[in-house]
Amino acid sequence: MPAAGDHLVMSTAPSTNYLRTRKWLKMAVKDVERSLRSYLQEDYADSAFRAQFPAEKLCKSMIFLLGFQFKKTHTPAQIIAKEALRERTTKMSSDVNRILSDFTRTARYLEEQGIAARYGLEVAGTLVTPEEFFSRDRAMELLKRLTSLLDVFLEAVSALKTPSEKEIPELAEAREKLQELKRHAVLS
Repeated sequence: MPAAGDHLVMSTAPSTNYLRTRKWLKMAVKDVERSLRSYLQEDYADSAFRAQFPAEKLCKSMIFLLGFQFKKTHTPAQIIAKEALRERTTKMSSDVNRILSDFTRTARYLEEQGIAARYGLEVAGTLVTPEEFFSRDRAMELLKRLTSLLDVFLEAVSALKTPSEKEIPELAEAREKLQELKRHAVLS
């Protein structure tokens, strides 16, 4: 199969892609738990830091679900936006394209937060630590965006009509985690 840009190649083994989709999704759900747990323990900088991880892993899961494989990256949303959508646009409905565009936009935002959550920010010549920058409200905003990302991921899976719950049973766990996130986002 022809290469689709520098980062993606089309996969010829759907079962391998489903297995990888499942594993990335399972890791993403665990990272959602960790981010939420840090938030509930009032470690908002850690919650923000950990909110980036499930975003990356959901993107990697989506890349495999779309039938691609990729090289290692910390910006998979960019790959979906730049490569996968371009390759698949003619094969997908406009609804699926819209959903995937929403997905990548939200994921990119979360990916970008990882730097501030790790190293802080330089503001007017002063270093602002992650603990100073990520207040309860900012951490909750990231959890809400993570909730939205997981919601859109599940919407995309449904719209693609490719895998079934039988093929990717981790989808049920992701739906449960989404409901838990929504409960906490409403309470805060």
